[in-house]
Formats: sequence, structure tokens, C-alpha cells
Amino acid sequence: MKAPGVLVNLRAGRVRRDPSLVGRLERLVPRGYLEATTEPQQLPEALKRLREAGVETLGVVGGDGTVTWTLTALLRTWPAEKRPALILLGGGTLNTIPHSVSGRARPDHILARLRGRGSALVATYRSVLRVEAAGEKPSYGMIFANGAPPRWLSHYNSGVYKGVLGAAGGVIRSLGSVALGGSLARELFAPFEGEVEVDGEALLDDRFTGMAAGAVQHIGLGFKPFLSIPREGRVGRFHWVTTETGGPGLAMELPTIRLGIRPPLTNLRHASARSVRIRLARPEPFTVDGDLFPPARDLRIDAGPPLCFLTSEAARS
Repeated sequence: MKAPGVLVNLRAGRVRRDPSLVGRLERLVPRGYLEATTEPQQLPEALKRLREAGVETLGVVGGDGTVTWTLTALLRTWPAEKRPALILLGGGTLNTIPHSVSGRARPDHILARLRGRGSALVATYRSVLRVEAAGEKPSYGMIFANGAPPRWLSHYNSGVYKGVLGAAGGVIRSLGSVALGGSLARELFAPFEGEVEVDGEALLDDRFTGMAAGAVQHIGLGFKPFLSIPREGRVGRFHWVTTETGGPGLAMELPTIRLGIRPPLTNLRHASARSVRIRLARPEPFTVDGDLFPPARDLRIDAGPPLCFLTSEAARS
């Protein structure tokens, strides 16, 4: 395959922990095929330089938040007919989305395998999420949520430990608060009211503790709530799930969410959707791929443009 371009988020967790990573990546691509950024505002110019260099495949080094900002800048600036195939190389703290799409391996190892002779490439197409808050430009990503999930993320971000250890500790503290009826559980699962339309059809529920949309299977730590999304992705649809249950009810759901199955009796409402419209009684914060966005009342989530994602059989296994 022609050498891919590489876009590196220098603030990503693995990149900061491994200062020599950028140099190793540079040796795997031609001169001018690697761009490094520290802020989302730098992405349009970096992508422009890679486009002008003739890049047809783009490797993205960074975690879940890097995916959001890269997809958003790419879909706003790169002509549709020339958009590159994408390789999510990881390099962040949790890497939920890169692991779901490209498998688990170090960024330089994945890139070396993709460049190697005889490496079996797998191309999959999936529609990303287009998330638009009223009055704002749309953002693009793989996972959307509001209610309990962004509240939990705020709790996680305020902790000392990050990565899998910090996330697992956050889950344990949350479950402990649920068991004791503590203030953290009350904060996480405080209900909110609103109206939701899925593909133009209004839901009967008007009270929620959480909502989520996914274009990938996983949300991290092995949990798989997005049942209608196969590993290979899906074009034109995403998985939509809502709940009005509190902490105890959701805690009972965790084993089946971990297994990726839907039991006969469940507190979760699932749907395969093309478009979702949300109108809330009061503004609520939301998250796209682990990045927190300001509170919003009116939101629309659509199955966005299908993009090609590449990986190798070796990286996928």
C-alpha cells in the first residue's frame, strides 16, 4: 500500500509517556507525511498539508477525544470525493474507540504491520455520528451520551488516576455509592425531562437518567451496550439506547451489558436509528467520544457520512 500520512496528538497519554514514539513513527513514513498537533484548532491546517502531500490513507495517533476532533476537522475541510481511509492507531489514555475499530497494539507496531509486505488489510465502512446542538456547528464522533455518562466522566476527570485503573476505580466508587445511597449516586442518576424522537417517531418516555448513541460496539472496560453495531460497523444507522432507571436498576444491568446481550426484562430501551432529535426541559451537558460539551437543550444526532477504516488482521487479533 502507499505510505499513509500520520496525524499525532502530542497531548495524548501514550505520546506523553513515550517521548520517542513520534520519532519511530516518522521513520515509517516519507518526509512531510507526519503532522503533530497540540490543539484542535491546529487540525485544519495540519490536514490541509497532508491533503496537499497526496495522502490517501491517514493514521490517527491519539485517544477517544482525538477521534472526535480529527473526524470533525476532516469532514469539515476534506472534499468528500478525496477523503482518506483512516487507521485509528490509538495512543491515548483509554483508547476505547481505536481498540473497537483497529484492535489492541502500539501505534508504531500497527503502522509497521500495515506497511509490511503481505499484511492482510481489512477495509470496513461505518457511518460516524453527526451531533449538532442548536446554534452550533456539528461535531462528529463514534459515541454520544448525556445524563449519567457525562456526569460520570466529570467525576473520572476530577480523579488522580487515569486510564483503565482510574476508570475501574471510578466504576467501583460509583457502585459503592449506589449500594449506600450516597451523594455521588444521587448526582449521577438525577433524572431529567425531555422529548425524544427516533426516526420521526416520538418516544412515550419523557423522563430519563441517561441516553447514548454508538457507531461502535464498546464504551470501555469491555462493556458493549450498542447491540446492533457489529465489529465491522454499520452504514446509515447507529444504536440508540435510553433509560429512566436509577443506580440500583442500572447496576443490575451491568453483567448483561458486559456480555453484550439483551435480557428479556431490562431497564434499557434500545433502537437502531438513522436520526434522533432531543428536546430537553433544561440544558444538560453531553459528551462525544469522552470529550465534554457545554449544556444544551436541543440536540440532533444523525448517521453521518460513511468513512473507510483500515486495519490489519494482525492488529485486529
